[in-house]
Amino acid sequence: MSRSTTALRCIVVLGIGLAFCSSSAMASVRLLDTNINWTTIGSNVQFHLRFDNPGAVPTQPVAGSLTPQSFGAFLPNSGPPRSFDVPVIMPFSFFDVFLEIPLAQLPQNPPNVVPIGGAGDPCPQGDHWDGNVDVIWNGLGGQGEVLYHEGEIKVCPGAGCSLIHVATGCAGLATWSITGLCSGFSAQLMNEDQVTPAPNPLPPAWSGWVCVTALTGTPVPSTCCFAIRFVCAGQVSTVNLCATTCNCIPTGPGPLLGTVEWATLTGTSTVRFHMRWDNPSLTQATSPISGAMHSQPFGVFQPVYGTIGVFEVPPIAPDSFFDVFFEVPMSELPPSQQPVSGKRGDDAKGTDDEPGPCAPGDHWNGNVDIVWTGAAGGGQVNKHFGELKVCPGVGASLIHIPALVCPSGTGNPWSIMGLCPGFGATLVEEDMTTPSPNPVPPGWTGYIRVTAALGTAIPDTCCFKVTFFCDGVPGVIDMCAITCDCGPSGIDLGTGAFEFGIRGVVPNPTGGPAAIDFVLSLAERARLEIFDVAGHRVRTLADDRFGVGAHTAMWDGLDARGNTATPGVYFVRLVSGERTTSYKFVLRRLPGR
Repeated sequence: MSRSTTALRCIVVLGIGLAFCSSSAMASVRLLDTNINWTTIGSNVQFHLRFDNPGAVPTQPVAGSLTPQSFGAFLPNSGPPRSFDVPVIMPFSFFDVFLEIPLAQLPQNPPNVVPIGGAGDPCPQGDHWDGNVDVIWNGLGGQGEVLYHEGEIKVCPGAGCSLIHVATGCAGLATWSITGLCSGFSAQLMNEDQVTPAPNPLPPAWSGWVCVTALTGTPVPSTCCFAIRFVCAGQVSTVNLCATTCNCIPTGPGPLLGTVEWATLTGTSTVRFHMRWDNPSLTQATSPISGAMHSQPFGVFQPVYGTIGVFEVPPIAPDSFFDVFFEVPMSELPPSQQPVSGKRGDDAKGTDDEPGPCAPGDHWNGNVDIVWTGAAGGGQVNKHFGELKVCPGVGASLIHIPALVCPSGTGNPWSIMGLCPGFGATLVEEDMTTPSPNPVPPGWTGYIRVTAALGTAIPDTCCFKVTFFCDGVPGVIDMCAITCDCGPSGIDLGTGAFEFGIRGVVPNPTGGPAAIDFVLSLAERARLEIFDVAGHRVRTLADDRFGVGAHTAMWDGLDARGNTATPGVYFVRLVSGERTTSYKFVLRRLPGR
């Protein structure tokens, strides 16, 4: 018996609602993920779905929809679905569905970074839409769903990582693996800093980068398509990525920017900036580059303030480096954000006579923007860095963040990573106490609030990262907190200095979130409770064992059932052993609540 195959073609035109099909004159239809693809045509993306009938009898018709998603795994649908119809398919035949969607109506491509070349020659960026599609269908011909994730990236053989941003929406831990890599190619998941390898399993809602490299000598052009497999609570999501090599190094590779640092010269108000450019190649010198270093105010997504200096980096010999230094008066830089510190968050600024027990350092807290170009391509690096001193066990130190400048005007999600044992950090509002929302609203200003637990070594340094996102692009602030001896301020760190009691409720009156500062003179179990004026218990905030010293508990203005508490007079009661104390405060309703 001969096998005949009839090709059926259907073009679905968006905005018109018509399907132009040719059909012939019943089993279930099938859609393999290998039969899903898309290409960019002008300002539109054309999606192609090939439904087939592998059986010996005709299929029944089905109707379905295609919904786009952002690039990643376990992500929600984004945008309205596009519908289609599949008629009867003859035995051993197929039916093609084509959907054209304007690129402007699809989720934005994820950020990607090519180390050399970038968006122009000799390694041009492609026009592929990197994202996911969710295809669902049902009808007399059966039902089903296929999720397909696909991205493309250019790779420069021998020149380091090319990176594409990827997000996961798994609410729990997610394991991952990479399969299908070709000879000469390698891939790895990296954290948002683009340096630290991602853990396995990944934390909830992880986002980061796929780093793809190709060995020197890998043919150009050549394409390697591989898969990144994520598993979340038994569910599998596979992200397909195709890496294509291009000729990035016509005259030798560009140097790599390694160290970026600065310090105030001892006894002066001059800041010395240092860049170290590396050549990791063991066989080839780098191409020369030229560039400039600019200053910016402290924070992320900040405008350029002024030029620190321009530089030239000559060819660097294999396995060597080249240092660039600039010395600039602090008066020519943006004003440094000076940290504030104190015994508690509510008196962190101290007074004119007593500036605080932890004297601020002379470090310039700000940002630098480095841009360069050369025969092998150009690049740009932003470095945001700040330092503050922290008093272990006796309060918070804070550093101010000016208004975030995000062109889209959308909220900015944030995260804090890399905190050391004994250290804590969060974002707070301008009152230095109220926890900031996540994401923070457009134009947000506030503080990074840092604490160190009693007993943390002195001196000790903890460097961590505060990351904000603007339209999916990360801006990272590197912070270093340094513990110091608060004894000179008159604070005795012995147990006798900590008198049992509630120190205050901040703010008071409060409109919702409030910080309750309390002190224990012994290491023991303590209970902190909220009561209304009639003596009814509203909420238990803490019932646990605490160490000696100062502690802070947060009340979000909700009762034990999660309802917003009624405005009025309240009391917070602290019970520890046979000792009891209480503190009166007022809850008021904020406008709009």
